[in-house]
Amino acid sequence: MDLCRNCPFADFTHKNKDLIDIYQYFQSFCIDEGNQIFSEEESLRGGYCIREGNCLVFKCCSNGNEQMINLVTRGEVLGIRSVINEEQTNLGARVITQLKGCFIPKSVFFQLLNEHPIFTRFIVNKLAEYVKNTDDKIISLRQKTFVKKQRSYF
Repeated sequence: MDLCRNCPFADFTHKNKDLIDIYQYFQSFCIDEGNQIFSEEESLRGGYCIREGNCLVFKCCSNGNEQMINLVTRGEVLGIRSVINEEQTNLGARVITQLKGCFIPKSVFFQLLNEHPIFTRFIVNKLAEYVKNTDDKIISLRQKTFVKKQRSYF
């Protein structure tokens, strides 16, 4: 449990003692800089809770270039939209600085969603936060000049 201090679920489980045992189903991971976590059109086997490090979420353009979509950092959950929808990813993710965290297998994730309404609410809140952040980015980009748009990504 000590390793999960920065996990997005840590705060949640400490408030809901009956869920502390969920950590036994999580698998720790450490992925080195430059490695791909997943690529576009991949079926994910579960979600990733980021405890430490950064990763780049991107979309490959038709010309082969990557378009940065998001920078995922400590305390965020990666891949849950594709897991919940049971669809292939539409984005890729690559490690920028060594990434540490926990992997939640899809079966465990769905079991938690089905058996724990509090967990379900937590996930819905994470998804709502993601939608809000996306809305904010769209509004911000529409209001900036081209040069400012380029700078906001770097």
